[in-house]
Amino acid sequence: MKNGGIELELYDFSPQAESSMGNDVAWLYRIEKAHKPRLRELLAERTGRAVGDDESVLEAFAKAFEHVHAIRDWLREKGIPYEEKFDSWA
Repeated sequence: MKNGGIELELYDFSPQAESSMGNDVAWLYRIEKAHKPRLRELLAERTGRAVGDDESVLEAFAKAFEHVHAIRDWLREKGIPYEEKFDSWA
């Protein structure tokens, strides 16, 4: 993100999305820069490894979660604020 936050994206181009939504869809999750220190701390606890920069945050996400919705659920559980946007015409 331009403001120094983290942005996660999930694009669903599956036949299921097409049949249930009428087209491809996307979910975007944005975590503001101010919440990154707590995010890194919690990811380090979860993974048992230091998470010191944006690249290591993304690596930790990839290793610790199966998909973006699992990350979203974890953010909710841990009380990390995020913005969610759904795009029904991705």
